[in-house]
Amino acid sequence: MNYFLIGLLLLATASALLLSGRPARAQPLVPATTPPSVPAGPLVVGTLAGHPWRDGYGDGPRQQAWFSALRGLGLDARGNLYVAGSGEIRQVTPAGQVRTLAGAPPAQYVLLRNSYTAYGDFSGNVDGRGAAAR
Repeated sequence: MNYFLIGLLLLATASALLLSGRPARAQPLVPATTPPSVPAGPLVVGTLAGHPWRDGYGDGPRQQAWFSALRGLGLDARGNLYVAGSGEIRQVTPAGQVRTLAGAPPAQYVLLRNSYTAYGDFSGNVDGRGAAAR
């Protein structure tokens, strides 16, 4: 399967999260107990959230959530993953729940344009590039 790489986030556990545009989903890349600088073999690729080869919009459990036009990702100290794209910032919790924080419905009060990056801090606050999402 070919992947259109949008973003890559390295984790302290010697693993990484790959943000793929086609299919639109977040995927964990986990090497077998070897730091990424010393590849030991093939990486395990799986879907963290989203549907393979299906674009759309939908919050809920990670297996049922839909994503479209993904542009960037971030991770906070609590393990929440933040995904930017399609004019919204969405959160994927460690428990696998996906919800929209800002942008398209149901977060109806803000419409984000060209959301490329989402950042999370140690207190769980989320921001986009610059001060645009504050």
